[in-house]
Amino acid sequence: MESEYRKLRKSIEKYGFRFPIFVWGNMILDGHQRMLVIKKMVSEGWSVGDIPVVEVEAENEKEAKKLVLLISSRYGHVTDEGLYEFIITSELNFDELKKEIDLPEINFKQFEQSYFTDKLQDAEPQIDKMICKCPICGQEHQQPSQELR
Repeated sequence: MESEYRKLRKSIEKYGFRFPIFVWGNMILDGHQRMLVIKKMVSEGWSVGDIPVVEVEAENEKEAKKLVLLISSRYGHVTDEGLYEFIITSELNFDELKKEIDLPEINFKQFEQSYFTDKLQDAEPQIDKMICKCPICGQEHQQPSQELR
């Protein structure tokens, strides 16, 4: 999908190629999308350094592929509450994050409406803080905002 390609490409442009691809022998088991993006970037003149690789140790291709599925498995799920707590305690900016990450189980529009509502403390336009109130515990946090909505 084009939007996923753009997010991945922006991530690689901003942070570099940080996460390894998984291979077994000469076969790429995990990392196909990242490699496609890198190949396109190289064809456009980008310079790419070493690409991190993890060689999967397995008796055969079947076992190697099964192990990669285990690596890709998620045994926990990201919840709205968990994501909110993670963002607030890490002092991350949600406006930036939502452009870079993809969490299919989170409806970002609904998440933002539920957890990040701007409340001006004064009527003065120079206020650049966003008050975020946790709907679970009721605790309010201030987070810098890029712009007032």
